[in-house]
Amino acid sequence: MQKVLLIGGSGKQSGAVYLPILLDTARNDLQLVAIADPLDPLKSKFASKYSDLLQSAKTRWLPLKNDPTEDLRVLSDFFKQEPFDTLAISCPPLYHAMYVAWGLKHGTDVIVDKPFVCLKNQFGDASAAKKLRKEYTELQQLRDSSHHRTHKRKCMVAVPLMRRAAAPYTTILQNIREVYEMTGQHITHMQALRSDGCFRFADEFDRPGAHGYREGLGTLTMSGYHYLDYIAACVMAAPPEGNVLEAHMVKQTIVGDVRKTSQDVPYARFLKRANVEVDGSFQGDNAELDFSVSFSVKKPKAILPECDLQFSFIQRGCTRRISPSYSLQTTHDEGLTNDCVMVVHQGPLQSFHTLVAQDSTTNGRISVVRRINPTLAEKLGIPPLTITDYELKNNENIQRNQTIINGLLDKFSGKDNSGLFDQLDAKYQSFTMELYAATIGASVKNYRVSFDPKLWNTAR
Repeated sequence: MQKVLLIGGSGKQSGAVYLPILLDTARNDLQLVAIADPLDPLKSKFASKYSDLLQSAKTRWLPLKNDPTEDLRVLSDFFKQEPFDTLAISCPPLYHAMYVAWGLKHGTDVIVDKPFVCLKNQFGDASAAKKLRKEYTELQQLRDSSHHRTHKRKCMVAVPLMRRAAAPYTTILQNIREVYEMTGQHITHMQALRSDGCFRFADEFDRPGAHGYREGLGTLTMSGYHYLDYIAACVMAAPPEGNVLEAHMVKQTIVGDVRKTSQDVPYARFLKRANVEVDGSFQGDNAELDFSVSFSVKKPKAILPECDLQFSFIQRGCTRRISPSYSLQTTHDEGLTNDCVMVVHQGPLQSFHTLVAQDSTTNGRISVVRRINPTLAEKLGIPPLTITDYELKNNENIQRNQTIINGLLDKFSGKDNSGLFDQLDAKYQSFTMELYAATIGASVKNYRVSFDPKLWNTAR
């Protein structure tokens, strides 16, 4: 029996993804021993619908206070009474690293939502990039020296990022890897443009469901992390040799910019939201919204980069999107709109152009154009140009995430050796964390760092 403790089990993500799996009566190999959360799950609008299953499973509620010292003591006291095998972390991002470290020290496997590490008010903090890299390295070292409490192996740590485990993204990664293994050609250019499709008025940053803006954590820590991670995954599938990373912030908009800007514009007047009162107690004005960042990977003494990467995240395009957490006259859609264009070049040998159009209320689509050098295409036995369309059914993302959690639990218990979820291992977050830290560093000034070239070894 695999015993699991869920941190943050009263929240929206847990109610949609974790609880349906951990309380599935068809799985007689799992037991959700406890939910640790400031809110009683039986009083949560997201978790209370599972009240019968929670009571049947004898799941305990461990009240947290968002006080690190006290909350870790609560976990440790419970662990002494009832040791468990797996720690699932679905709480606010600021606490992720703290709980990962606790789980590793107590010999549990860990599933942790993104990001692996983050800092309060990190965007615009000149010291944040160095601190993030250090904290990530320390967690990796802690994992490498860990011992699982029941299995004769190290503890496993996984970050359930869908684009590393679901088509068509995995197909693109496989195609990139195939050409790299045949030719040695690394990724030379990648560009990703993501539009979140929503506009937040000045009073929307501190409401339920607004993610972590009050803590100064913005879009890079939320939806933006998924795309930064996929950029990293593509590069890791066909890595260059250089170990110097440079980053330049082309443009950035923070929450404070929006809150200081007049809301008296046509769409606000149309929605009767032109005269919005600003919350004077709000503390997250430096959280990032829009940003456009350029990366280069170079050899130490090279003038030209081996690999150019560009990522733009546009948060504030006005649409009609609404969320149950808000009135009908706002446009916050909880990130359920997903419009993205991605371009990947593997030198002159292969390229991908991907268009994603997804909506919270209807089915969406992904179109992928793959071009490949004719000589190489002949060797592979495929046409030099293929165009593939995928349908994204409504709520499919939730189902995919549930599949990933199921698969990780089976991987931890030894029931799944398929390798389908290997890319979710936290060790593959190394280059993602370099890009993440670089983006934050570039929010202050042009950023340059040399990383350990052994980072690429996990790819090769």
